[in-house]
Amino acid sequence: MHATSIEESPTNAVADQPRSRCLAGERAALLSFKAGTTDLHGRLASWEAGRDCCQWSGVHCSNSITAGAVHHVTKLSLPFYLLGGEISSSLSSLVFLRHLDLSGNFLGNSRPIPQFLGSLVHLRYLDISRNIFDGPILPQLGNLSKLMHLNIGSCCFFCDTNPTDVSWLSRLRKLKHLDMTSWDLTTAAANLFPAINVLLDLRVLRLPYCRLTSYSLQFHNLSALTVLDLSYNSLQGSFPAVVGNMTSLEELNLGYNRFAGLLPPSWSNLCSLRLLGLSASDVNDDIRKVIEKFGCTWKTVQYLYLSDANITGSLTSYWIAQLTSMRELELGGNMLTGHIPTEIGRLSNLTVLYLRNNAFSGNITEKHFSDLANLQTLHLSENLLAVNLAANWTPPFKLQDVYLRSCRIGPQFPLWLQTQTTVERLDLSNNSIGGAVPSWFWKSVSNASEVYLSDNQLNGTLPTTLKQLPMLYVLELSFNRFTGVLPELPISLGELIASNNLLSGPLPANLELCTFLYFLVISHNLISGTIKPSVCQMKVLNVLDMSDNQLQGKLPSCWTDSQSNQSQLNVLMLRNNSLSGEFPSISSSKLALLDLSYNNFFGSIPVWIVKKMPLLKYLILRSNIFSGHIPEEITELDYLQYLDLAENKISGTLPYFLAKMKAMSYVHNQYVKDGPLNVGHPVYITSYNRQQRYFDSLYMVFRGEMLQYSSNAPYLVSIDLSRNSLTGDIPREIGGLVGLINLNLSRNHLHGTIPDQIGQLQSLEALDLSNNELYGVIPEGLSNLSALNHLNLSYNNLSGRIPTGRQLQTLDDPSIYVGNSYLCGPPTSNKCATNQPTVPSHHEQEGRNNLMFVFLGMGIGFTVGLNITLLVLLFKEKWRIAYFRLVDNLYDMVYVFVILTWKSWVKRNMPEA
Repeated sequence: MHATSIEESPTNAVADQPRSRCLAGERAALLSFKAGTTDLHGRLASWEAGRDCCQWSGVHCSNSITAGAVHHVTKLSLPFYLLGGEISSSLSSLVFLRHLDLSGNFLGNSRPIPQFLGSLVHLRYLDISRNIFDGPILPQLGNLSKLMHLNIGSCCFFCDTNPTDVSWLSRLRKLKHLDMTSWDLTTAAANLFPAINVLLDLRVLRLPYCRLTSYSLQFHNLSALTVLDLSYNSLQGSFPAVVGNMTSLEELNLGYNRFAGLLPPSWSNLCSLRLLGLSASDVNDDIRKVIEKFGCTWKTVQYLYLSDANITGSLTSYWIAQLTSMRELELGGNMLTGHIPTEIGRLSNLTVLYLRNNAFSGNITEKHFSDLANLQTLHLSENLLAVNLAANWTPPFKLQDVYLRSCRIGPQFPLWLQTQTTVERLDLSNNSIGGAVPSWFWKSVSNASEVYLSDNQLNGTLPTTLKQLPMLYVLELSFNRFTGVLPELPISLGELIASNNLLSGPLPANLELCTFLYFLVISHNLISGTIKPSVCQMKVLNVLDMSDNQLQGKLPSCWTDSQSNQSQLNVLMLRNNSLSGEFPSISSSKLALLDLSYNNFFGSIPVWIVKKMPLLKYLILRSNIFSGHIPEEITELDYLQYLDLAENKISGTLPYFLAKMKAMSYVHNQYVKDGPLNVGHPVYITSYNRQQRYFDSLYMVFRGEMLQYSSNAPYLVSIDLSRNSLTGDIPREIGGLVGLINLNLSRNHLHGTIPDQIGQLQSLEALDLSNNELYGVIPEGLSNLSALNHLNLSYNNLSGRIPTGRQLQTLDDPSIYVGNSYLCGPPTSNKCATNQPTVPSHHEQEGRNNLMFVFLGMGIGFTVGLNITLLVLLFKEKWRIAYFRLVDNLYDMVYVFVILTWKSWVKRNMPEA
């Protein structure tokens, strides 16, 4: 509702009233206000010291018929003048001011609402909405006892300080209109509704985006309300029955909360509704019962918002025919079925028809649009519909928004679009449209900001005139058959997705001019040449994906240390090209995903990676020529949850410090919203979830296969070091990485036993230790991994009985254990001895290893000692002579002793003759 001014009569710019004049003090106050603002558009150009301020733009003065009378400033109305700066306290001098409207500007400088406003006690109307203030709301506003209209909404979406007490509202007893949109009233909720309930004259109450909860929703004495807007809060529970007592309601918007259940019977009393909004609620009812509930209002309702409300059933011709006043009909995101009645084409006042994401079926024909001359938005995407419109059909409307994704429009390009020269947003994706894009199409979308043509069968080349589309911000062409070079782009472009085509040749020559480009995805094409330094000029670039092309050469030295904090680069994907050089010197403080896999990069992994890419979450360097050791500094990447260094020449021992990976040390039960991967620039205007669509093309190796991931990619926690030259034991500390879902250490030179601690990885789904030199028994804890569904221990030197408990019993493929000759038990064919223990304990295995080392040491000691003695005798002649003399003397002594002993023994035992 639009409020009107109260008790003022403008005398603005009246040339034939020469006696009109304002006070010098009031003129000075206004000039002081102007001096504190920035007026880039010259809206205050008429504010000159030599002119009567009553004739200035936006200034209104009181009337008087007395000659020479003073005309006080009573109204200052500057809505949407796009002024910046602060609101000067000089306005406090305008003591007769009754109407102050500064809405739709950039005033405030993120400071609290000026305290002096509470001194303008004659104010009836105050609107400072859509500016830039911070909390708290000063209680001095409660001094404005004559105030009838208060709008401070939409100026505190990102406030650091929020109001804790709004009890001052109770002093505004004449208030009829209250709008506090976007103020966080969480801590002030306890006194919010007690204060509002005493405002008996209140007619309009708007509190969307205020973070209200159900316990604070207490209505009393508000039966005179005509507008109630509590949308976009956290209200939950059943729909409030007390609303049914507000029989004067013309606008009711409770959408985007958590209300659930059937609509209260008392709501059938709401017969004056012009707007009903329950979107994103859980109505959980048939559309016919909802219709019956508001049976008395359908001929007057103009705006109906029931999207994503869990509504079932089908639309009836009878109900549609009643909606003669309907302007905006939104029923998207429900489970509605059946045909769309052709009676909808008779709703001549309709401007918005929003039926996306249902299960509507049947054909859409010219009858559905016969009288819709005022239609501006048509959204039928994601149904089971077939849009069959005659080639020579001339629509009665001029659309601005056309969303017809998955509406079976093809195979011909819809000719009726030639007449839609006012289109701003157009989605024809996934419609099996074939052939070349007609030349007239690009003229029809000459003023469009968004064009979606992906998932079709379009071919041919893109026009060289593409750069002449001045308003184009989003262009999606993926999954078609476009050929030829990618032409120069519009400098207004913010998002280009042209992946999965047959585009070839070099990158567009004017990339450096596309300063708004934040999302560039041209993967899976035949684009060749080098990546030129012009890519460094795209300061807001958020996602760059050039994977699966034919690019070569080195990467330019972009995003240097001095630009690290300025770079918006969040995702860089260059997989499967022919790029080369050492690890690229990329410095981006926001980079979360780096994929350089399947290229020819070489050298070591740098230790500076943690300083230049502190928020890195996915590091994918698979299939390059990287060498050297894994740097310990990599463990300082606090967000790193996916590490893929497979198929390189990494050497050294498997480092124990990998257990320090913080992001792998907890279970990722849900996507961490405050993590660094935040695909999407703050200014993007598209209607799709960019993060979801980006992950649709994210390839990762899991369970030994290259898999394409979508929305579940943020859950994946993985280490893949396979096909390298790593040595040493598997460290016991690895058991601390309890968030791991995938661990692949295969095809290295690891030895030792499998540590018992690996049984602590309860989230592990895939484990591959194959083709190493591991020995000993399989630890019993491995059978406790309840999530494990892929295991490969083949081609090692493991022995003993295979554990049979729990999860391992479901993994009954013998190839899991092939190449381990001394393993026995199912699923192998080797039978275990009856008295053979299932699995020797860790201490027994350790004792055997210690005994082996004792015998080995004794053998080595004996051999070394003997060799040293022989070498000494060989080179020391005197020692050698002395040694042999000693041996001769010892021999003589032993010989004499043996002979004498023998004769003595014979003499004692010989029988006497």
